[in-house]
Amino acid sequence: MNVPAFNLELLAPTSCVAVYRLNDHEWWAGASLQACIDAAGLLWGMTGEELAEQVESASEINDADLDSLFLLSDEHGTRQSFRQALRQMQVEGVKFPAFFAGAE
Repeated sequence: MNVPAFNLELLAPTSCVAVYRLNDHEWWAGASLQACIDAAGLLWGMTGEELAEQVESASEINDADLDSLFLLSDEHGTRQSFRQALRQMQVEGVKFPAFFAGAE
C-alpha cells in the first residue's frame, strides 16, 4: 500500500513551543524562555549568577526569523528553516524543553 508523504509546511504545530536564542551559540525550544534556561542550566551544570551571565541576552526568535534562519540538516548540506526543524521535532515527539541548534 502506498502511503503519501505529508508536507511538514502544512502541519499545524502540536503545542505552544517556541525557539529561544539563549546566547551567541545555542538555541533551545520549549514552552517558555525560563523552561529552556532551566533545562540548559541543568545540562551545563550551572546555576545562579553563572547561569544568568550565560543567558543575559536570551530572547525568543521572532516569527520572521523562524523562516529566515536555517540549519544544515545532514552531511550533504541540506538546509532546513528553523520553522521546518521545529515542526519536525514536534512530529518526532521530542519532549520539550530541548536543545534546538548550536553554532561554533
